[in-house]
Amino acid sequence: MARPAELYRFATVGLAAYGVTTATYYLLNLTVLWRFPVVALAAATLLSTAFSYLLSRRWSFADRRRGRGGREAALFAAVNAVAWTLGLVPELLARHVLHLEVPYVSHFAQQTADLVAGLVLGTAAGTVFRWWGYRRWVFPGAVPAAGPDRPQTTDGPVRSTALRSTALFPPARTVPAAAVRPDRRADRRTARRAS
Repeated sequence: MARPAELYRFATVGLAAYGVTTATYYLLNLTVLWRFPVVALAAATLLSTAFSYLLSRRWSFADRRRGRGGREAALFAAVNAVAWTLGLVPELLARHVLHLEVPYVSHFAQQTADLVAGLVLGTAAGTVFRWWGYRRWVFPGAVPAAGPDRPQTTDGPVRSTALRSTALFPPARTVPAAAVRPDRRADRRTARRAS
């Protein structure tokens, strides 16, 4: 069962990534890539996918056990590629199966069909698949159980949903003291200085 906070963070990252895609696309399309709108869209999509991966890993699904970074990034890219393809299906059906295009319908009807099929239905299908795919393959670990430092509430362990700098850039991992081999030479040096 999905935790409401995790779903909220997923939706927030999705909206932010959509904003990055839109802003980058228009920035590139209106300046340096004005002759190549498809290249501008591809660059904007790649940038927003990287942005989305970083925030999803560090914030949306931070409570889940994670795998290796390279494998996880490849799975993230694969899930996004499938979601992008699923997002095109309603548009392709509207245009090529239902023939909701200019020779058969008015220009206004075509634009309305494009809006509903591409932006509404396509985005919804892609979002649902991303939510399922991220939880199933990319970030599959279970949410940690409550413990002495994580009290249980009705909606799961207590966790701040505020995006802090430590959420994006966590402190370096430390090795437990028991796992470190003692440096006997340093102990001898210390003993010599003390005597």
